[in-house]
Amino acid sequence: MNEKYRKYWTFVFLSALLAIGSVLVVSASIYLYLSPKLPLVDELKEIELQTPLRVYSQDLKLMAEFGEKKRNPVSFEQIPRRMVDAFLAAEDAHFFDHGGISVSGLARAALEIVRTGSIRSGGSTITMQVARNFFLSRRQEFTRKFNEILLALQIEKELTKQEILSLYTNKIYMGNRAYGVGAAAQVYYGKTLEELTLAETAMIAGLPKAPSKYNPIANPERAMLRRDWILGRMLALGNIDQLEYQNAIGEIDGSSYHGSISQLEAAYAAELVRQEIVEKFGLQAYTKGYSVITSIDSRMQRQAVESLQSGILTYDRRHGYRGPERSAIQPQDWLKVLAETPKYAKLEPMIVSDVEKDYAILVDAADRLHTLEWQDDPDGVRLYKTVDAVSEPVSSPSDLFDPGDLIRVVKDSFGRYRIAQLPRIQGAMVAMDPSDGALRAMVGGFDWRHSNFNRVTQATRQPGSNFKPFVYAAALELGYSYNDTVQDTPLTLNISGSGPWTPKNYTKKFRGPVTLTQALAGSLNIPAVRVSEAVGRKNVRRVANDFGITSSLAVGPALALGVSEATLLEMVGAYAGILNGGSSVTPFGL
Repeated sequence: MNEKYRKYWTFVFLSALLAIGSVLVVSASIYLYLSPKLPLVDELKEIELQTPLRVYSQDLKLMAEFGEKKRNPVSFEQIPRRMVDAFLAAEDAHFFDHGGISVSGLARAALEIVRTGSIRSGGSTITMQVARNFFLSRRQEFTRKFNEILLALQIEKELTKQEILSLYTNKIYMGNRAYGVGAAAQVYYGKTLEELTLAETAMIAGLPKAPSKYNPIANPERAMLRRDWILGRMLALGNIDQLEYQNAIGEIDGSSYHGSISQLEAAYAAELVRQEIVEKFGLQAYTKGYSVITSIDSRMQRQAVESLQSGILTYDRRHGYRGPERSAIQPQDWLKVLAETPKYAKLEPMIVSDVEKDYAILVDAADRLHTLEWQDDPDGVRLYKTVDAVSEPVSSPSDLFDPGDLIRVVKDSFGRYRIAQLPRIQGAMVAMDPSDGALRAMVGGFDWRHSNFNRVTQATRQPGSNFKPFVYAAALELGYSYNDTVQDTPLTLNISGSGPWTPKNYTKKFRGPVTLTQALAGSLNIPAVRVSEAVGRKNVRRVANDFGITSSLAVGPALALGVSEATLLEMVGAYAGILNGGSSVTPFGL
């Protein structure tokens, strides 16, 4: 080797050595600078994922969940193998082989930086993404990338691959307020992870890259491209065979927003629980994953909802039909209007598309056609005239509807559609175990989505004759007996500042002397007033308070007739005390 070549190779060697040394020095400097500032990886072992508050019936039917972030944490063992394969194909095919970083991925990212002058693809492994999601920001900075690398190496030392993947699949944001694969399966498909098809699994695996860009609801075309690419990767990696790939590629996506799972219609009761839990634990109640089991019985709750809604609709129908909710909707707007019109209870909104003499054709929100047979309605459709009057039955739908009318229908017991409408009245129902006060069912109105006002706990009404038992209870407490007599004869009381007051019985008749038992059984007004005056109105109010009626009770002469207002829950609790032989109970269980 001549002197010229010897000097050349010596220069190359020294330059390479200097470059390597410089890299080592820089790397060591960065490590010494960043390492003390890194969080402890041990924190991942005790990490608390933000999980919403969930409220259950006594038989563990989900009533409602509350929290901004929808999350349903799952262990690694609960994640189907196909879901694991889909995520690795999409994000990190060599996850189980590397030690936390991918040299080829980082090299590719570095070349892009040199070529474009900016960070395009980060070359991040799943472990690096866990480091970023739990400890770092998403700002694209070089120091953050070094932090990711250092943290990823530490994470791989402290946790198993299964633990890392479980953290990743439970933490990642999937769009539509869903965090983690469990929540995503519910939000997009209304399914559990086990129920997802291969195509749906690939669709969910495509979300972490860009939840808004590849969201199947907001951007179905881009989402389908991403899904099909992941399926192709799974085929290339040997995770699926050609037939599975072809079937999945040909599957039409059926994603739509499903919100939270609710197995039981009990929103009024669940809201009371939410208020109580937040008052006790503060805003952390929405993120700590608390589960509240109430005393609500799912069977009784369903019966209560069905009974109340059916009763309200029957009453409303009896008082006449008030006409379409909207009219003259243009055909091009039908589906948009229907999509924006909420469904309450069993009342389904539809738009009239065609009207004939004996039937009408209706369009639903899914663009399906239905026939409304006029002669199938046994009672006929009568129009509302006044509170106490309705019209004769309308002979034809053409007399009532025009194309473009928005109406509501409900299915009868034979599966046929009948005309319905949003009721103008409301109601409430509550069921309580009188032995201990446990609430078994609560319905605070026709439909929570229509009105959040809880008429069980918030609405006060005059109990009327339902108050009379507490008048006679006060008498019994003061020594009266069931067989003592009281006069059911005309009575006039002089009321200070108001003049004379003459109470009357409902029948306008008098029965003369009656026992207390007869007076209560006959719900006679005059004897109730006489007994109230005899024992003292304040004593009557005190006894009512002892039984659980805590609303303000005015001690006027008409107190015995139930003119002071109370809530339905107070009255039910008070009657439970009567059933217990005078031992009051406090409603509980929510």
